[in-house]
Amino acid sequence: MTELLSEQPTNPELLKENPVIVVDIDGVLFDTPQHAVDRWNAEHGTTYSVEDIFDHNAKHNKERGVGRHYHDNGSEADPETGERFDDIFYGAQKDVANYLLMPGAREVLAKLKEEYGASVHALTARDKNNLEDVTLTALGEHFGVGEAEEHLIDELHFSGDPDFIGETQADKGTILRDKLGAHIMVEDSIANAKSSKKANVATFVLSRAYNQNEQHDWSPEDTAPDWDTLYHLISKSLDEQGFRKVTE
Repeated sequence: MTELLSEQPTNPELLKENPVIVVDIDGVLFDTPQHAVDRWNAEHGTTYSVEDIFDHNAKHNKERGVGRHYHDNGSEADPETGERFDDIFYGAQKDVANYLLMPGAREVLAKLKEEYGASVHALTARDKNNLEDVTLTALGEHFGVGEAEEHLIDELHFSGDPDFIGETQADKGTILRDKLGAHIMVEDSIANAKSSKKANVATFVLSRAYNQNEQHDWSPEDTAPDWDTLYHLISKSLDEQGFRKVTE
């Protein structure tokens, strides 16, 4: 993890060399929510849409019959009742072979690294204990992780258990500001986006069916329908923060 950085300079005339861009994984790099719903419908004969399962904070509904199937041999246990269940999201997260890559994500991150010399970090609320290996496998296959020139993700970070994302959003903001020195954050969760913005990190939300299906006060100007639009929003923000392209 990078060293702690001091408060970011605000002088627009100051030229900087290496912006730090942080991206969420599920719903931003990979369309795990859609993958999860498609997979669940195929296995259980249901007809859920992604909006039925996920809300604008990218939290999945864990009520019985909506994304959790309780039975004696389930792969997870309810911490309160001890009952066993299969979970719509965790099953998809482990199904690396069938991950759905978000269109344009790889190309845009490569462009930002080339043009701005950006450092790119993946920050996820996945459970590190259960999902670190599969997450590294998926990122390594589609983006590359590490310091090699051809790799797009410099480092992977875990902020906490996805079941408690609403309670860990402040931690995400702290990680962004104090641990990573982030200049840009890309999210699909409105709650996490607000936390990032509160930590003085320029934050953009990738528009998904589920994070637009309820009213919220996140600005449309900081929302992008696709990664091509994200590129323009991020580039504009980096320019405003005093960064300049190292290549044209």
